[in-house]
Amino acid sequence: MNSEYVEERNGGFYISGTRISLDSVVYSFERGNSPEAIQESFPLLKRAQILWSDCILFGSPTASPRVSGRKGAPNPGLVDSP
Repeated sequence: MNSEYVEERNGGFYISGTRISLDSVVYSFERGNSPEAIQESFPLLKRAQILWSDCILFGSPTASPRVSGRKGAPNPGLVDSP
């Protein structure tokens, strides 16, 4: 799956146009970091990319674990079914 916000490469998911993994941003949210703090840690990311990652983490109670390797990740419409 490739989109404006995420692309699949080498068996993982990355923020489009960067080498920053989606998991890195999701883990940062899980640790309680704000979008502003995440942007300071990852200055290449646009605010929309950070907020989209937030939606992956908190947007859907049921989702495919393919993006983050954990239950409850993204909206099923964002990732192809296995």
